[in-house]
Amino acid sequence: MKIYFFLSSYLIILQNNWFANTQTCTSFPYVPGPTPAPNFPQKYSTRVEVNQLEDDTTYEMRAYYDYSKKKAALDLKENNLWKRLIFNYETDEIYLLTSRPTFDVPLVPPPDEQPLYETSCETYSLKENLSLNYYFGYSGITYLYPKSANTFFRFEPNSRSYEGEDYVRGILCDVYVSCQYNEATKANYTIRHYFSKPNITFPGNNNTFPRVIMRAKYSGMALKSDGSLKKFTNTFDYHEFRLDFDRDDIFQTPGRVYCENRKKVGVKPPVIKGNLKFSEEIVSKGIISHITNIEFDAQLQIVRYETRERFGNNSEINFDKYPHIFVNDFTIGVSYIKNKHTGRCTIQTLDPFAFASDSNFTQAMLDSGNGYAIRSKSAESLLELDLDYIFTGQRAIDGLTSDIFIAKSDISKGISIVNEYVFSPQNFTTQTVGQREKNIPKRLAKKSLTSDFSSVSTFYNFETNEINIRNFDVTNCYADDSIISFKIVLKPRTDIYLQILRRINLNKVLPRKIYVALGNLTGEISLRFSIPRVTLTDDGYVYVRSSILPGPEPLKLFKLFPNKLLTSTGFTYSSNVQSAEACALKCLASTQCLSFDYSNSSKGCYLNKKHYSNGTFSTFTTTYDHYSRNSLLYVKFSEKYIVWSDMSLKFNNNRTSIETEVTDFENHTYPIVLDAVSIEEVKKDENRFGSTFYLSKYNLKKPNFRYKKNNDDLYIKTNIDDCAKKCTEEIGSPCNSFHFCFLTSECLLNKNVIDDESSDFEQNDYCDIYEKDSLSHYSFFKTKATINPNDKKIISVPSPNECATKCDNELDIHCRSFNYCPNTRECYLSDRHLIDGSIESSSNLLCDHYSRKYISDFSYIDTNEIPLSGEIVFKDMINIDVCSFECINADGFNCKSFDYCPDSKTCILNSGQKPIESAMQINQKDKCAHYRREYFFATSSKSGSSDSSKSVLAALSIIFGLLSVVIGGIASILLIKKYGPKSL
Repeated sequence: MKIYFFLSSYLIILQNNWFANTQTCTSFPYVPGPTPAPNFPQKYSTRVEVNQLEDDTTYEMRAYYDYSKKKAALDLKENNLWKRLIFNYETDEIYLLTSRPTFDVPLVPPPDEQPLYETSCETYSLKENLSLNYYFGYSGITYLYPKSANTFFRFEPNSRSYEGEDYVRGILCDVYVSCQYNEATKANYTIRHYFSKPNITFPGNNNTFPRVIMRAKYSGMALKSDGSLKKFTNTFDYHEFRLDFDRDDIFQTPGRVYCENRKKVGVKPPVIKGNLKFSEEIVSKGIISHITNIEFDAQLQIVRYETRERFGNNSEINFDKYPHIFVNDFTIGVSYIKNKHTGRCTIQTLDPFAFASDSNFTQAMLDSGNGYAIRSKSAESLLELDLDYIFTGQRAIDGLTSDIFIAKSDISKGISIVNEYVFSPQNFTTQTVGQREKNIPKRLAKKSLTSDFSSVSTFYNFETNEINIRNFDVTNCYADDSIISFKIVLKPRTDIYLQILRRINLNKVLPRKIYVALGNLTGEISLRFSIPRVTLTDDGYVYVRSSILPGPEPLKLFKLFPNKLLTSTGFTYSSNVQSAEACALKCLASTQCLSFDYSNSSKGCYLNKKHYSNGTFSTFTTTYDHYSRNSLLYVKFSEKYIVWSDMSLKFNNNRTSIETEVTDFENHTYPIVLDAVSIEEVKKDENRFGSTFYLSKYNLKKPNFRYKKNNDDLYIKTNIDDCAKKCTEEIGSPCNSFHFCFLTSECLLNKNVIDDESSDFEQNDYCDIYEKDSLSHYSFFKTKATINPNDKKIISVPSPNECATKCDNELDIHCRSFNYCPNTRECYLSDRHLIDGSIESSSNLLCDHYSRKYISDFSYIDTNEIPLSGEIVFKDMINIDVCSFECINADGFNCKSFDYCPDSKTCILNSGQKPIESAMQINQKDKCAHYRREYFFATSSKSGSSDSSKSVLAALSIIFGLLSVVIGGIASILLIKKYGPKSL
């Protein structure tokens, strides 16, 4: 269809096939006119009013021109249509945009430079359509340019004649006249240009272009189609002439408008392959959905993502349901779905239209109800980059100048979708969590050409680096007693390989390598193993912990077609097969079986070499049901005991090795070889969590972390319960925390408390850091405690643990005990060890008393082998706490230090800060820890009560070490009676 337009400036419009009479114009003599001579800029925008006097017709258009960018555009209004011509000289194309305005004007302009109204677009060749390119013309042959402004305005030097002055809209102008020849029409005509005087200032002129074009007037005779002549006079008035317009968008097709037959030249979308990580927000019809933490592994054919399912489209509220984690395993066509709130996991046959499922079907297959085999999309198809995208230019999206691409796809008969893709520019670097990315997808807008469907997907956290395979672990979808946990011991073949392993992030690099190796060794490529946990020990062995998962129920691996039977006879028939599941197991055990037919009535089981997608169904039958594998090809799937037997043979024969490549912290890649040493079955999470009294005094503060080794730390090999016991009873260096690595039984004692800002620990998935509970060094007395008015009161304390922490960190007083009132959440800090019974208690407070253990009043000095003699010597002292109690409560003896010998359980009290040697020669010696008293009170002047009271106190002190809860109360009463309130 040939299209004609009213065109501005210097030519007559081809309308009704009129042609100018060649005899209406004669050449004018050259007259230069006043200086400076007028000139046209190479970049401008203007509004043009066109008046055809003889036809009583007026219309408007806007012209945009930028010679340096080789772009031009015209906006026209004609027959209630809005049209725009975009001239792309780089591709030899003209884009004709057409829209019909309506009264339904949106209150807010559409985003992403979309047009206000529905817009169509057609593409024409610039060189071959002079009727469309009348205004700007072109120059060049291979590389096209628009004509210069002076040329297409027909205002060339030496071809014009100054005619004088005249007024245009009240503005005095210089008039220039010339006779012009029209190549397209083979005609001459007269044109007059009206330029403003140099002394008149407009918003559109400057020092370089002091004159502004105000009017162009064309006159001549037109030859009508019937052969007659008609005079014409067309006047073009120029308004709002601007030199400084900056509208690159005007030279681009609007957002989400696809131009038919547009050339696929210029910039291409980036090629994205392999692994992907990103999140996506989807907006469609006012509903916002999120698919977050998407992880796509092309090699393993696994996709993981998180999303929420809505209550229903009919719900006015449209609240979201619980968030779910989906792990789709396309190797066998099953989906693992975990509810993030309840933790419940279900395993389902993968829906053919699930996220990342490929559309490898034909319309005929869909019409017949056959569906299609499950197959994972590629990275390109997942992102919908497998279309023929056309680069349309750059546009600011969310403040970033972005590359824009557009494509059209016919998804089915009569349904066409336009995709507009936004990418960050190539020179822009996006810093993600794992790495720096360039030229990544930012947004995908989709719009149907045949319906009201539209959607906008926004991508964020986009990465293309290696997937953290641990996020694919589906162990929690199975009961603990259904899996087979095992431990593999590997040895680097050479010392060089060992040194390489020590240069890498072991649990970031090796789990995936070992997981793939396990699949290759057993042939089980689906999610049959828990993700390995790896530890490198000091002696150079690699410990691997993993599990064999039972896998989904057999029928989950097949698609059911009720009352159908493949016409081809099965290659194997079995009778007396008791269930469809048993028939499925037979199919899974065969390398040739892709489907089976089962009769519940006759218990017959046919195994077929063909899949339903390439087979032919029989007519309706009530006898058989057909089951085809979710996957089109054979995938090994054995029972877990067969997998374990296979692994045991291979890893215990001393001939199995794992060869792979690893990348260190400096991004250098090295080959390594790990030779199998042994494999053994272990209980799940063996050695990780203890259950003894000692471990109950510690809190798990940092799971999956370990301390960096320091020379001051004590390193031993033991189980976790003994590790906690060792930390509790450690003499010499006070132990406040420890890490335990449950794969290697490594116990590391540390004197520090946990500080999240510290750099003393590092991540390790198989170690945990425990910290001593704040109440561990306090004795508890459940009683209606008395409140001393001198005690420091702290309000809004949530727990006794927090109160104990405040007591430990108190600077104003030396806090030795505290009362905690759970009803009022009040904490009272005291500088006394035990309750002061002479103070009246508050009648409305019910508080518990916690007294610091006496060892807190002492500092460890050193450990030496000394004679078991001194001023006061106690034998069979059960622990160091009781020895410290005896020193503080020594009757008539100023105890300033003590020595405790754990092997002989001897306690030696000293009146000085160093032990006093006995005059007697003592042959018996022992290694003893010397503790110096830091907070000393003279007690020798307190005569006190009878010896029987002292004996009772001594007895209580011994029992107190074992049963602190009961004895603490009794000791409090006896001490108050004996010494009185002031002694405390």
